[in-house]
Amino acid sequence: MKPTNIKRAKDHVFNDKHLLDQYASLGEEPEYARFDPSLEQALAWKRLQRGDFTENDKTWVKHEFAEHCHESKHDAGYAESHERAERLFKGYPWDNNY
Repeated sequence: MKPTNIKRAKDHVFNDKHLLDQYASLGEEPEYARFDPSLEQALAWKRLQRGDFTENDKTWVKHEFAEHCHESKHDAGYAESHERAERLFKGYPWDNNY
């Protein structure tokens, strides 16, 4: 991936606010906010910075970049963007070891 695309994926996960609408069908009001912290994602980012990343880490970054692209291009909320990105790359590729 290009460095600029990796930066976009990083900002998408750690810095940007999103229309969090994944629970709207359950009556929860959508809100603009950052994603909740994830230990697995933080550890993956550290591995990426050190250069000892896994294939799963690469898959995750590709998923987040695809999600960012769909959200930006279509002014879409999280639910739609995540679903589209999930078709291409698994958004949570790690075994849940934590």
